[in-house]
Formats: sequence, C-alpha cells, structure tokens
Amino acid sequence: MQIDVDPQEDPQNAPDVNYVVENPSLDLEQYAASYSGLMRIERLQFIADHCPTLRVEALKMALSFVQRTFNVDMYEEIHRKLSEATRSSLRELQNAPDAIP
Repeated sequence: MQIDVDPQEDPQNAPDVNYVVENPSLDLEQYAASYSGLMRIERLQFIADHCPTLRVEALKMALSFVQRTFNVDMYEEIHRKLSEATRSSLRELQNAPDAIP
C-alpha cells in the first residue's frame, strides 16, 4: 500500500540538523553516571559529536567505559575519533598566537 505524502512533511526526507553546543554548562561525569552500559557510551559519543569543548573529555570517558565491554568495533571507532580530536586540538594550540609577549 502506498500513501501519498507531501515530501516536505515526510520525516524520512527531512534534512538532518546538526546542533553544536559551544558553551556547555554540563557536568560530564555526573551526566554519564546517570546512564549505564551501552547507553552511557552512546550518550558520551553524542556529546563528543555535538560539543567541541567537551569532545576530548567525553571520548576519553567513552573509551574507558568501552574497554569494559567486548565491543571491539566500537572501541576502534572511539579510539579513532579520540586520536583525530587530540590531533586537531594540538594543531589549534600550535597555530594559536601566544598570549604572553
């Protein structure tokens, strides 16, 4: 059965919106403690994807939690993201002008 749906109202055709939080007021450890298991790792990855200022910290926490599981694919993905985030943070620090004269 096929239903006529306006393409603009179809949720499957809706554009993905990527939100970025620049100044978070979030206690990451307390937030992560409210979840357990795979959901904790997923929430930390979500924060890493949407909050550049907490990216490295969230990925480090996610990596430490995923090490307690047998999910090798997720470990490799988080490790790759953490390596990229750390490299980009170092590049930003090297390219930043010195604040002290």
